[in-house]
Amino acid sequence: MASYNTGPLEPNSPLLGPRAKYISPSLRKPVKVDPAASGVIIRYAIAIEVVLNVSIAIFVAVFPKALFSPVVTDPSTITTTTISICQWIGTIIVAFTIQLILVLPNTRGALESRRLVYWTLLAGECCLVPIFLSQSVSSTEGGFSRKFLEITASFFIAHMLWRLFCLFVKPHWFGRYQDYVEE
Repeated sequence: MASYNTGPLEPNSPLLGPRAKYISPSLRKPVKVDPAASGVIIRYAIAIEVVLNVSIAIFVAVFPKALFSPVVTDPSTITTTTISICQWIGTIIVAFTIQLILVLPNTRGALESRRLVYWTLLAGECCLVPIFLSQSVSSTEGGFSRKFLEITASFFIAHMLWRLFCLFVKPHWFGRYQDYVEE
């Protein structure tokens, strides 16, 4: 069988067109941030959310009884199972917060991932709000007071509106980078 050796492709070949100098694929490499879309606002918002999430996660995981006591309709519904699930939720909050921490720096990977992280968190919030609202109108079967469920739903609705505002009205807040080649 004959082998076909076409030779090396030239940088300006008709197949590839003009090629720029190779840019490292490292996602952690700092990049030149576009001054028109530096991402400062979203980075502050994410930093605030990280601090709040870690604080809430610690409180939920370490003091679940203190969290549940004022919001349940019947104190006997606070069981060891409820406390365990609450501690698991605290751990899940930390896991989601790690996503936020990873998109804080102005690196290529972080800049490219900020929107995806916001979409992921928005999807979770879109699933939680109907659950809270349906439980608030059904009855006390869930064990939480109606007021608590409505306040929690409104809290998540505010988060959803913020994320939608950022994603659709102010997408430049997520930041952009400019490809450049160091010489």
